[in-house]
Parts: sequence; structure tokens; C-alpha cells
Amino acid sequence: MNGKSQKDLDYCLSHCFIGIIDDWSERDVYDIPHFIITNGKSVEFEGGFDSLCTLKKKEEFYHLAGECLDIIYKFACAVNESVCCAGPFLGTENYEHWSNLNEFDAFNTLAEHIENNEYKVIDLPESQDLVGLITETNFRYLTQIAFLFADNDVIIQPTHNAEILVLAKDCGKAKELFAEILVNGWHICE
Repeated sequence: MNGKSQKDLDYCLSHCFIGIIDDWSERDVYDIPHFIITNGKSVEFEGGFDSLCTLKKKEEFYHLAGECLDIIYKFACAVNESVCCAGPFLGTENYEHWSNLNEFDAFNTLAEHIENNEYKVIDLPESQDLVGLITETNFRYLTQIAFLFADNDVIIQPTHNAEILVLAKDCGKAKELFAEILVNGWHICE
């Protein structure tokens, strides 16, 4: 748990404003207040990139993933949270159900750190590599891990559309905050 105790994990999970749901088929994520943060290139990278593509295309993909990571960290800094909880808040599992997941090195590396149904407390200053890997694998449609910022009632999930889904108890306040930190062509969908 990156040096965090079970007490820290219990705190994050018990303070989740949507509650932990074992069967997401009974609850539609779109019933929860949310918005999407997108960019001009998201359509080009739905589901990641083809294995046989140019290095320039991969560079553009990883540049977007890096910008997403920066947005997550800017949000954490703006709300003064240095710890979040990663896990299957918006699905029944962390991993997607592709038969060939083990063929992807990024997935294999991530699976060493977080199990399919696991929630994990993450110390953000110490774990930029792990948060970046989660962002990459979500963008590549290998995982569907979300980040809960319990003290601010916000869940952030990088998506397979190279976008960011934000769920918040107070969507208006969250939109205002993200509007202040977004740069480089990222914007809130209206």
C-alpha cells in the first residue's frame, strides 16, 4: 500500500461519496454527477494506439497521457490532498476483460502493483510512476482504475478515449477548479 496502513484504506473507502458498490450493473455511473475533460486529439487515440504505428503517433499518445497525469497532480495540489485511493470505483474490476492482457508489458508491470479487485492507497508524491502507469493502461483500454480523492468527494478516471471522467459530489465546484488548471487544449465538455 505504498507505506499506508489498512486504516488509511478504510478511511478512503468509508469516505467515498458514492459508496462502494459490489454490483455496478445495479447502478449507472451516469446517474452520478459528472463531467468529461477532453482534448483535440482524444478521437485519434480511442483505445490507445495500434502496435504497428509510427513513433510520432506513440509520442503524441504518451504526451497526452503525460498531460493527463499533470492534470491529476495539479488537482491534488489545488485541493491539498497528497493521498488518494485507486481502485474499481466505476466498475466491478480494475482490469478489462481482454484475452490477451498478458501480452502488454505495461499491464504486466501494473499487475505487480495492484490486483484486479484491489483498492490501494497511493501516496501521490512517492508514486508518480504508479499513477502514470495507471493512466497509461487506462488510456490503452487495458484497465479501468479510478482515483478517489475522499476529502474532496471527487473521483478522477482517465478513460480509454484519452479523456478524463470526473465524478463529484459538487460538480459545479469541481468544474470551476478544473477550469483553472487545464492547459494545452484540454477543456471541459459542455
